[in-house]
Amino acid sequence: MDVDNQTTELQLSLPSAAVMELDVLDDSDSGDVSTLTQLTQNINTYLPPVLLVVGSLGNLTSLIVLSRLSHKVLSTCLYLAVLCVADLTVLYTRCGNPWLFGITGYDVSQSLMINYDIVCKALPFAFNFTFHLSKWLVVATAIEGVIAAGFPQRLYLY
Repeated sequence: MDVDNQTTELQLSLPSAAVMELDVLDDSDSGDVSTLTQLTQNINTYLPPVLLVVGSLGNLTSLIVLSRLSHKVLSTCLYLAVLCVADLTVLYTRCGNPWLFGITGYDVSQSLMINYDIVCKALPFAFNFTFHLSKWLVVATAIEGVIAAGFPQRLYLY
């Protein structure tokens, strides 16, 4: 009787969503968990290479096109070309390195940071710098677009 009172008291003290979650956990089948685990492993194995290929092709194509157009609108094309390089860096460091580690067990970033003293501080700085640089390049491009739309007559004074 004392155990039943403690169980009822515990259920009364928990919010109703937590009680429902406890009931779901008790009734769950281990087959569902293993299926979800397998699905997660498949996504982590097969999605990053697709993202790497599509992202690399897209950014390299954009970089080639922007380098050919850079004579007409220099600053915008320069911002977007640097954005392509920054996005490629972020793509390979934030998607490629974890995928490579998941497949082979070899972490390029960790290996570089262990073997070279200067890389220990410079590599995280460079990763975070390029990660934030890509966002600020989009902001700079948007600001330049607003200025160009607000003052169209001043665009061709050079």
